[in-house]
Amino acid sequence: MVRVDPSQSAMLAFNSSAVTPPACKSRLPIRTASPSLNADPHPFVPKLCQTPGTREAADANATAANSLEEARKAGTVSGQYLANTVLFATVLFFANASSKFEQRRVRIVAFSFAVAVFLFAVVRTAMLPL
Repeated sequence: MVRVDPSQSAMLAFNSSAVTPPACKSRLPIRTASPSLNADPHPFVPKLCQTPGTREAADANATAANSLEEARKAGTVSGQYLANTVLFATVLFFANASSKFEQRRVRIVAFSFAVAVFLFAVVRTAMLPL
């Protein structure tokens, strides 16, 4: 057993308190007077000292990734609703324009196109979430 002089013990306690940052003090093992062969090289080894806020930052990043995925899904749905709105405007245009043509055949084709686009837009809208 190694004898430790009381003045050395006080000096060891002072050095460990002066060098160790406050965030690491609670994670440091109790040091003995005899050096250990498998001791850590310094008190700032990652398993002994963690930067404050690291865990909270990792949790915030995970939450942000989930929110980003939800935002992308919502953006896709909103784009589909906007495309349906454009289709409905196209229906109104062709339905109105079909009455302006003089030839009956052209009126029927334009109105039939308006009906087809309307049915397509209704089916697309029915498949979207509310």
